[in-house]
Amino acid sequence: VFQFLEIPRRMPAEVPTAVRVLGWQEIYGGFDAGGAAEQAGRCLDCGNPYCEWKCPVHNYIPNWLALAKAGRLFEAAALAHETNPLPEICGRICPQDRLCEGACTIEVGFEAVTIGAIEKYIVDEAFRQGWRPDLSHVRATGRRVAIVGAGPAGLSCADRLARRGIEAHVFDRYEEIGGLLTFGIPPFKLEKDVIATRRGVLEAMGVRFVLGTEVDAALARDLSRDFDAVFLGTGAYSALHGDLPGRELPGVLEALPFLVANVRRLLRGVEDPCLDLAGKRVVVLGGGDTAMDCVRTS
Repeated sequence: VFQFLEIPRRMPAEVPTAVRVLGWQEIYGGFDAGGAAEQAGRCLDCGNPYCEWKCPVHNYIPNWLALAKAGRLFEAAALAHETNPLPEICGRICPQDRLCEGACTIEVGFEAVTIGAIEKYIVDEAFRQGWRPDLSHVRATGRRVAIVGAGPAGLSCADRLARRGIEAHVFDRYEEIGGLLTFGIPPFKLEKDVIATRRGVLEAMGVRFVLGTEVDAALARDLSRDFDAVFLGTGAYSALHGDLPGRELPGVLEALPFLVANVRRLLRGVEDPCLDLAGKRVVVLGGGDTAMDCVRTS
C-alpha cells in the first residue's frame, strides 16, 4: 500500500525536441508492463478515491490500477470501458493534472499517480494483444439509430447503442471519423492511427460509418423516417473570436481552420494555401492549448 514512499512518480520517456521537430509523432512514449505495474502500485487505494470523484465520468480508477499492477490487462481494459467509451483518447488528452491526478491523495508531498499514462497503456496494449469488447451476451433488438457526427459524442453514442443491441449508423461530413479528435488535435498530441484502431473496434461491434456525407435538410428528413431515432452530435467547431479588430485582414488565420487544414494535409494530402508558412514569422494571439497547438504546428 505504501509503495509511493519508495517509488517516485515517473512518466513514459519523452521524445527529444530535436526529434520532435522532424515529424508528427506523439511526444510521450508508453509504459511497458513492468513500468505500468510499478507506477500503478503507487496508488494508496484510499477508502474514498478522490481521483474517481474528480473524473467527469467517474472512472473506476483505483480498481483498474490494481488490475494493471497485478498484470490482469484484459480485465483492466474491460473495466476502463465500462465508464468511458474512449479511454485510450482520455489517457492522452484529458487534463489529468486538473482532474484525477490533481485530486490524487498523494499529489501533495509525493506527486500523483500517473493515471493518464497507465490508462493509455492499458488500452493500447490490450488492443495490441487482441482484446476487444465482449458482446457475446448482446441480443439484437431490431432497432436502428442514425447518429449525425462522428466526433467523440457520436462515437460514444454508437458504442453504448451497440452494447445494447441497437444498430448504429454514423454520418459525418469529413472523410475520417473522430471529429475534432482527428482534425482539431495535432498528431503530436494524438496520433491518428489511434483513431483508426478505434474505428476498427467500433466496426467490429457492428457500427456502420457513412463518411464524406453532408446531412442537409433532405437527408435529415430521410433519417427521421428510416430510423427509430436520430442522435445529433454535430461538434464544437464554432470558435470564439474575441472581437479583435483586423481579424478579416489578409494573413490573419483562425486557429481551428488552420489546424484542420494541417491534419487534412497529413492524412489526405489536401493542400491549403494557409499552410504555406515556410520562411515566415508567425504571431499567435493566445496562450492556451489551441494557441500552443498552432505554435508547434507552425
